[in-house]
Amino acid sequence: MNDQTDIFHWVYVSEAMFSIQEAQRVIQDIIELSVSRNASLGITGALIFTGNRFSQLLEGPKAAVVDLKASILADRRHAKVTTLPLALGPDRMFQAWSLAYYGPSRFLGRLLEGVQLQQQQHSKAVCMDIARMFMEFSNGSPAD
Repeated sequence: MNDQTDIFHWVYVSEAMFSIQEAQRVIQDIIELSVSRNASLGITGALIFTGNRFSQLLEGPKAAVVDLKASILADRRHAKVTTLPLALGPDRMFQAWSLAYYGPSRFLGRLLEGVQLQQQQHSKAVCMDIARMFMEFSNGSPAD
């Protein structure tokens, strides 16, 4: 996963479509599947789950990210998938992680809720907060 050419990024926020009681099992299933699938596709990134919302940054070859995006859009565990218009650089942020995971957080939940409430007009400040959140998250990766 060291190839830095043609890196495509997709960042989204979505609502979770399962109960709090199911959350631990569902998240574990997502992580187990994603770690191996992402590695085989050359995708790296991070997933944040707040208890009722997801945010994820995926990066890798465009075709692989687009295929994974289609899979997520069809996944019944997500609703109201909102793509964030973030301009990220040409490099990977999570080079050493096929899927870094962070969850649940009330602060992140409020931040992601702000994105969901502004689906039609993404606040530049909120989008920048999301970008900073992922940048902070990536600074703790073993790629350092």
